[in-house]
Amino acid sequence: MLAKVRPAGITRIAVLQSLLGLFSLGGALIAFLVAGICGPYCFLTFDFAFSGIGIWLAISGLVGLFVGQRMSTGKGWVWTYGVVAGIIGAVIATVVMSIGVIGSLIGSDEISFYQIVIPYLAPGFVIQLIILFYLTRPHVRAFFGKGGAPYVPLLSSTAQEPPTTPQPAP
Repeated sequence: MLAKVRPAGITRIAVLQSLLGLFSLGGALIAFLVAGICGPYCFLTFDFAFSGIGIWLAISGLVGLFVGQRMSTGKGWVWTYGVVAGIIGAVIATVVMSIGVIGSLIGSDEISFYQIVIPYLAPGFVIQLIILFYLTRPHVRAFFGKGGAPYVPLLSSTAQEPPTTPQPAP
């Protein structure tokens, strides 16, 4: 039986997943600061909206950091989380960036909320797409036990040749 060998890109994906977690925690901090500063001066719904966004970003950031650390274990739930979170994150980023682009095209000359958020969302969107692309490769799916071709590195001391049966002489 071959030993489970981690593909080289898993470490990079784990770092990217951790970066997304840190981005989310940074966004949560900003949302909480805006909610705290705006509290006495803004409508109550605006304050609650930023508090809710902050809570969502804090939870997703902590989960992202946790999963980033567990990425090298090869557990199936890590792969599932990575794919589901990648799809959800990419869809949310696409929707928010689309609203921002449309809003800036039909809006005024003032700086809008979306013009500030788009540069923040764009790197996360690209990272999500990279993670999704890599996690769907057959050898990576096999590493996480999700089917696909088994991963056998070309230059590995743990890979063994399959036993051959002697062929009868003609």
